[in-house]
Amino acid sequence: MITLRAMRRGVVSSRRTATAGMVAIAGVGTFAAALAALHVLRSDYDPVTRLVSEYAVGPYGGVLTAGIAALAAGGTALIAGLHWGLAPGARSRPALGLLGLALAGLVVTAVFPTDVSVEGRFATTIATTSGRIHGVASAVAYLCLIVAALLLARSFAADPRWRGFHRTARLLALALPLGLVGSVLGAASSVVGIPQRLFLGLVLLWLVLTARQVRRVGSVNASADLPDS
Repeated sequence: MITLRAMRRGVVSSRRTATAGMVAIAGVGTFAAALAALHVLRSDYDPVTRLVSEYAVGPYGGVLTAGIAALAAGGTALIAGLHWGLAPGARSRPALGLLGLALAGLVVTAVFPTDVSVEGRFATTIATTSGRIHGVASAVAYLCLIVAALLLARSFAADPRWRGFHRTARLLALALPLGLVGSVLGAASSVVGIPQRLFLGLVLLWLVLTARQVRRVGSVNASADLPDS
């Protein structure tokens, strides 16, 4: 028999999950706002020929760094929300671990800025130690995120509360590697910024939709677990 204390404990847990989802959404939104602001503040950078990470070098570089910090905080909240919001049988520890590695890679990219490309072409970038570390960390972050998204799509199908989100999550998870391939293939072109921004848009979309589902699951569970007065 479920006791009142157990019901209240369930409410607290559900509200915690919903809060984690809201924090994750806020983190993604803050990063997106910072990035949008930089496209205005750094009008000397052509978004068609410049990589997003180049905004960290030079004036207003702190805006991108702050945005990355907010995204990392939001990602941490997302991992917690997924842990609390998925049923134990559906929870994927490898997926959550990979998300953690992706966040670690993200933080490293903020600590070690990229090199500024020459004439807008990434292939002609003058390599420095910081730039090499940034490139490796970016690759690790993206690959870990993609594998995590694919694993989580399977986890969502195994939890009835997440099943309605499963198809959307699976489509986005399949689109992510295609976006990464497009970004890599476009790296040597004169329009390097376009495929990279499209891929980054897919990443942010996956993050915010997953965070919204975390918030929704937590909110529904909190309402269902509330004891009658």
